[in-house]
Amino acid sequence: MAGLAAARDPLRDLIRGEAQLEMPPKGDFPPPVRRRNCSAPENPVVRENCRAGTEDWRMTNVDGRIEGFFDRPSVGRGEEAVIRVRCEDPEYRIEVYRSGYYEGARGRLVTRTGTLAAQAQPDARRDAPTGLVSASNWAVSERFDTSEWPSGVYLATLVSSGGSQGQALIVVREDDRPSDALLFISDTTYQAYNYWGDYSLYAGADGSPRAVRVSYDRPYINVVVNQADWYLRHELPLVSWLEAEGYDVAYAAASDAHRSPDGLGRRRAWLSGAHNEYVSDEMRGAFERRRDEGVGLAFFGANSFYWRIRFEPDPWSGEPDRVMVCYKSSEETLSTLGPGPVEDPVSRTSLWRDPKGPDRPENALIGVMYAGQDLAGNHPLIVPWETISEDPLWRGADLSAGARGEAVSIGQEIVGWEWDAVADNGRTPAGLRTLSATPVEGDLMSVDGRPSTGSALASASVYTAPSGAVVFAAASNLFTWGLDEYGFRLFSDGKPQGEPDQRIQQLVTNTLVAMGCRPASPAADLRVPDAPA
Repeated sequence: MAGLAAARDPLRDLIRGEAQLEMPPKGDFPPPVRRRNCSAPENPVVRENCRAGTEDWRMTNVDGRIEGFFDRPSVGRGEEAVIRVRCEDPEYRIEVYRSGYYEGARGRLVTRTGTLAAQAQPDARRDAPTGLVSASNWAVSERFDTSEWPSGVYLATLVSSGGSQGQALIVVREDDRPSDALLFISDTTYQAYNYWGDYSLYAGADGSPRAVRVSYDRPYINVVVNQADWYLRHELPLVSWLEAEGYDVAYAAASDAHRSPDGLGRRRAWLSGAHNEYVSDEMRGAFERRRDEGVGLAFFGANSFYWRIRFEPDPWSGEPDRVMVCYKSSEETLSTLGPGPVEDPVSRTSLWRDPKGPDRPENALIGVMYAGQDLAGNHPLIVPWETISEDPLWRGADLSAGARGEAVSIGQEIVGWEWDAVADNGRTPAGLRTLSATPVEGDLMSVDGRPSTGSALASASVYTAPSGAVVFAAASNLFTWGLDEYGFRLFSDGKPQGEPDQRIQQLVTNTLVAMGCRPASPAADLRVPDAPA
């Protein structure tokens, strides 16, 4: 079918691929000594990570012969998780794993089915003018009771009788359990880059047009191809490290801030995943209200809150919020409706910074905003000596690797493939402090959305809002590789590409403590401040 044809066409990989796919790990990173009390765990995350883990969640034979998706990007704990599967072999089974640290295994098996008979699934429905492809007509394959599933990110590994593998993702929420932090997984971005059925919100390098509407009712082709925008690449390292350190964190899908902007529970901090690029009015409004109420915000990537989107029901099933709409009215690329730009007939879905549209640049909330990308290479994080030695958020970072008075270089690929910078647009929050200054070159995006090429200065940042909320921006999509080694280039048998560094970990520790979030099982080489910096 069309989804498989796209998966096997290497040209489509160039949407977000890399020329060199297989690279060795960046070094040997022995796990630090941690003080975890499993006899009297301080919070549910510590208790969960005292359980036995496994690496069986990793896939080794992903060829598109089996694929599936959950009916919803997230469910509340105790709600039913419904999955729909298409399999070319006669039988298959499903194994569901929760992501975490688990003493380095990064996953725990929570349930597995017995052998299931593969069922015929119909061709997906299509709305050709807008590029919408929906498999909402697929039959339900299995239902899972999540009553015993703690809040977290769950990967359902699909294994066919012929040995093929696929994977589906779902987030389990616990809205009624207060936790220090709430981490949003970037499901809207995953869907924007998901070209299952031949269409994503991006034009292909093979000349194929982009869609203006994409469906949640379809598998993620991201797990089949070398797709940069997927959980295993840059959000698994964040989840693994937060749980290893014992932070009291709960989880939600990014789109939950659209569906329930004020119903996600009491938290000290909202943490935005490593590439939260596609955001509706409701989602942005929810983050702004939390900041103005004193809730800390941390943006653990770059290019965040870049495109304005809206949601519609599936036109065939009527299920709400199953279609993500982004006409990209400020972009000149080819769409299914013809050469861009094309106008959204309901409300202009374009860049948040678009002066003809929302005219609400991202830096007004985040502090910095998307400046550009370089798909050919990434960079170390460069920090001026005076910043790393004087800014309180760098306090406790091990500076032994740098000469006094010189800029400090951290890691090999901490800054990439996209980066943020300070914007000269009159919207920068008062008191913004830059925490790094990495010279970068590549494809640039101006403050008004005009593309060019040139150089920029990628800068992580922080400011304190009038409410007292601390707002941190990592300014790089690969910043989380500095927290934990389990970031990936490949999504089958790829080698981990992260490069955990004490200085990055200390910066994040200080930042989270400043937001009122303390680790229960910190690494021995990290200094946990007694009070916010």
